[in-house]
Amino acid sequence: RRGGRFSAPKGEPFPKFRAHGLLISEGAKMSKSKGNIVNPDDYIKKFGADALRMYLMFLAPFEQGGDFRDASIAGVVRFLERVWRLYQQPTTNDQQRTTSDHKIERIIHRTIKKVTEDIETLNYNTAISALMTLLNEMERSDQRPATSDQQAFLKLLAPFAPYITEEIWREILGNKTSIHKEPWPAYDAKLIVEETATIVVQVNGKKRATVTVPWGTAQKTVEAAAKADPNVAKHLGDVPKKTVFVPDRLINFVV
Repeated sequence: RRGGRFSAPKGEPFPKFRAHGLLISEGAKMSKSKGNIVNPDDYIKKFGADALRMYLMFLAPFEQGGDFRDASIAGVVRFLERVWRLYQQPTTNDQQRTTSDHKIERIIHRTIKKVTEDIETLNYNTAISALMTLLNEMERSDQRPATSDQQAFLKLLAPFAPYITEEIWREILGNKTSIHKEPWPAYDAKLIVEETATIVVQVNGKKRATVTVPWGTAQKTVEAAAKADPNVAKHLGDVPKKTVFVPDRLINFVV
């Protein structure tokens, strides 16, 4: 404080400035003069606060903004309805996991890593997309997800849909404390490693086949598997002049 006045701090008070993107409606910037403004209260009354909140985070990257469309909110509403139905089903004891359950467990740990990183970088739309993918897998499972898996999914969803997750957490799962006071789920690094890799096989840059091999398979083994494919052999001919290999992703024979 100098001379009765507060001195301004030097530089910005935060390490990075992140501005939200511009929302448009009917192809134009929202404004009263254009008559295309959106009243959040109307949408909250019709779809619920969670649905509107999730839609605003899902419709576009945070810093880019996007086009607000009523029809697109319906997709988020259906997602939340599916979440609600999932928790009406009985769970599986963690000690009674099937092979399918273990697959779900691995996907959950990869989703924990994805959502955690996306929240930190404000990539809310891709975090929600990962949760939608996880829900698809949980619904496809031959058994109901294990208790710990259901709890982890709900905690990941809580920042985006705080009301429905709190109700499920307390009223359906029977917890006494708020889900928003629960520790954030942690992922097991061993469970996020892929077991197999699907490698694209190209000849002169054009895709001819794919081969599935254990993750981390050496180049010579991948080459042998790729050359054994009839469609690759047909276009390969003699010994290739050059082989480009990207581990666990691609092999390209230049002839």
